[in-house]
Amino acid sequence: MSLGDPYPQVVVTTVLLVRHGRTTANADGVLAGHTPGVRLDETGVAQAAALAERFAGLRLARVVSSPLERCRQTAEPLGQVTGLPVLTDDRLAEAHYGDWTGRSLRDLARTSLWRTVQDHPSRAVFPGPDGESMAGVAARAVAAVREHD
Repeated sequence: MSLGDPYPQVVVTTVLLVRHGRTTANADGVLAGHTPGVRLDETGVAQAAALAERFAGLRLARVVSSPLERCRQTAEPLGQVTGLPVLTDDRLAEAHYGDWTGRSLRDLARTSLWRTVQDHPSRAVFPGPDGESMAGVAARAVAAVREHD
């Protein structure tokens, strides 16, 4: 009687998380959040092209992006070199920063909530009616990654 292979084959999934390329909001030190129309600047476009070049030799199963324009712009060159469609998943979108959206990072760094975001992010909840908790952001992102595994 055989108990089967004592060393079953293990499949390991590697997930590569990539932040979008630079935008004018990044260059200006502004927290863009879900602000529509935030696109990659010239540097960001070059970063997206370099990403695609660097990953071109990898055998990827899929390319999944946040629906935010800057994220899709970053993923599209990778989709082109791999021949994979760029899928979008709302759960991979940036946090909803509520009243912080569009504000200067320099000004936000002076708030007590900034210190919480830096030191204890799981405790942070962004102000305003559409502000999201960092714990909520993490939970939705982890759920998305697990589903696309």
